Amino acid sequence: MPIGNLQRQRVQPGKVVRRVLDMLVGNPVLLLRHLGSTNAEWMSHLLSAPDEDARALGATATNEAERQRNMLRNRESVARFACAGVEGFYFDGADGGPDYERPVPSTPDGIMEVMLSLSDDVFNVYVLPYVLNQENFRERPQFAPPPTADQLAKK
Repeated sequence: MPIGNLQRQRVQPGKVVRRVLDMLVGNPVLLLRHLGSTNAEWMSHLLSAPDEDARALGATATNEAERQRNMLRNRESVARFACAGVEGFYFDGADGGPDYERPVPSTPDGIMEVMLSLSDDVFNVYVLPYVLNQENFRERPQFAPPPTADQLAKK
């Protein structure tokens, strides 16, 4: 019989977490899922995708054209399989700043536009590694702390 408290601490399939991009003005939010074995849609894609699509994620390129192609595939993969929504992103206004009356919608097209618009440093440091790290999607139930040695000795 499995130990239930250990089972409850597993990486949760389909779990969506809020990733605040506090390095950007307005602290916009990405609603993200794990891009790995707990994401059934992603795994189905990997099994049916050409090998080059599967290898692109996090791959090291040998030339600039290959690097650009991998970067685009990574952004498309996150948009399609890991991002469940966006909050606090806005289309450009006439002055080039955000138009707060025109939020980017949490639609597939809106999500793709955000992923393609994020600067390389934000995407490569704050988004891609986050969705690839399963620890960001682990369930952490609140259990009572283990007894101290003194508490055990009193029993």
